[in-house]
Amino acid sequence: MATEMVSQQQYVRILNVDGHVSKSQYLIEVDKPDRKGFVLLKNEAGDLVKVNQRRVLKNCDAGDAFVIEVGDKFRAVCPNCTYVQEVTPNCEFLTCPTHGQTKLHWKEGERPVTDIAQNESTSETAEKPEVAPTSQKKETKSQSQQAVNFDSLKSHNETELWTKKGIRFDHSKIDAQAHVLLFVGDNPRKLCFNTYDGNLGKKAKSLPIEEFLKNEKPEGFSSWYDVKNIEKAKTDLTSKNYEKQ
Repeated sequence: MATEMVSQQQYVRILNVDGHVSKSQYLIEVDKPDRKGFVLLKNEAGDLVKVNQRRVLKNCDAGDAFVIEVGDKFRAVCPNCTYVQEVTPNCEFLTCPTHGQTKLHWKEGERPVTDIAQNESTSETAEKPEVAPTSQKKETKSQSQQAVNFDSLKSHNETELWTKKGIRFDHSKIDAQAHVLLFVGDNPRKLCFNTYDGNLGKKAKSLPIEEFLKNEKPEGFSSWYDVKNIEKAKTDLTSKNYEKQ
């Protein structure tokens, strides 16, 4: 991830560990990073906090979807939920099945340079790729989608599956649903995901169920979140039209 240059007396936001842009703004106190790469910021309460310079965002709105580089790919998280979308350098918006479009925020110096006009002008002379037979296309599509075993998710003693049906999606014939898997034992937590006709998104990875049950969070971006009050979490889900399965 490229580092944006920041300066003193400038208001910035920070990238939270869940991939969301902070709603609060911070004032740069010391813009020169220390030997560990941390800069000194002041929060709205006037307290000084140290933040890694790579998490400092300038010219970024709280409602933006920040683009995170993961390996050779780019992903962004919906600011209103945990939906993750893989994006390309030409993308300007994230499209969440539940909350619609959100402007993407590409960090300065990180967005790969693409010359769309040049690509269009040379497309006529470029050799056309071989088109796969229709039957092969259908097979590839079905193989790329991962079916979710809901019975297995509900079989664990310390988990509850909550589902919201009929969420908004671009294709009306596809049954899009939002799900929250609650772990109600010690250290309660939730794993959020969407399905389309019972499958995960085309580019989505398999659900990290074993890691979720053991609470073995990977380094960096985590797919699940801690829950402070499990009963309040259930009440919130009910108010948002989720139903326990």
